[in-house]
Amino acid sequence: MNSLLDLNAIKTDYQNRAKNVTRRIIICAGTGCMASGALKISNEFKRISTLMGVQVETELKKEETSYNLLTGSGCQGFCQMGPTCYHRTRGYILCKS
Repeated sequence: MNSLLDLNAIKTDYQNRAKNVTRRIIICAGTGCMASGALKISNEFKRISTLMGVQVETELKKEETSYNLLTGSGCQGFCQMGPTCYHRTRGYILCKS
């Protein structure tokens, strides 16, 4: 990336890819959440999705059809409540109580 034009091209590409995401769940992959079991939660999401016949992608793709997206993130700032899962489509955070 060498210019603002390059940055805008990346932005446009991301926006075009994100249009086809039906549901997006983001699992915190920060140090505290990873230590509290975030990887187990991610694997369980994948396992249950497979059992239910729900296709889940783990990276933002260029696709013509809509799809569900399960990704990790950096620290979401709720380390004491982790691991946290953010359901971006519906706007709520799941964490331990």
